[in-house]
Amino acid sequence: MRTSWRFAELYGYALCLITVVIMIIAVAGLIDAAMDYRDPLHSQQWRRSSDRSLASFETYKLDVLRSLDTGEGGAAWVPDEAEIQAMYEAESDDAIAKVRSSASQRIVIDVVLILISAALFAVHWRWVRALSGAGAEAG
Repeated sequence: MRTSWRFAELYGYALCLITVVIMIIAVAGLIDAAMDYRDPLHSQQWRRSSDRSLASFETYKLDVLRSLDTGEGGAAWVPDEAEIQAMYEAESDDAIAKVRSSASQRIVIDVVLILISAALFAVHWRWVRALSGAGAEAG
């Protein structure tokens, strides 16, 4: 009978340890997602399909002008300042929306993981403590 109590205790402590590790990982993910939500244009989670920088309008404008092909076949289309500004705003708004959506999703998932882990930890910790007390009285 004593062996089954030891096995149950071991199971309970192992599950508590696992839930603590999951909570630590979820908290780290929560912090990362909150930082991405706060500053989406500098997020490392999001990969843009274009090579243009969205950090500022000036860097975006430089990237656009560098990418224009003025080959030998004639003059290429060169957008004016207002067109480049509109392109920057559209691409920047799209990038912000994508990163914020992804960050919001990760925040919800991490909060749910933390809550489930905390509940599992609390239930199993009480169970193991009760089991340890009963095992000490029987032993």
